[in-house]
Amino acid sequence: MAIIGRMIGILFFIFAGYIIFKLLKFIFKVGQATNEFNHRVNEMNKSKANKKDNVIELDKNQYKVE
Repeated sequence: MAIIGRMIGILFFIFAGYIIFKLLKFIFKVGQATNEFNHRVNEMNKSKANKKDNVIELDKNQYKVE
């Protein structure tokens, strides 16, 4: 009976370790995604600040008449 109890305890700790590992992996993945999102927002804000004169230069075959 002691062997079965120890086997159940070992399986429980393996399962708990797996859950903790997955949770930590998820937390780091969310942090990385948040960092990338903030970086993109900052890039967009910088590009908007740099576009004071919105002039688009086109060649003679790139215009569109509607």
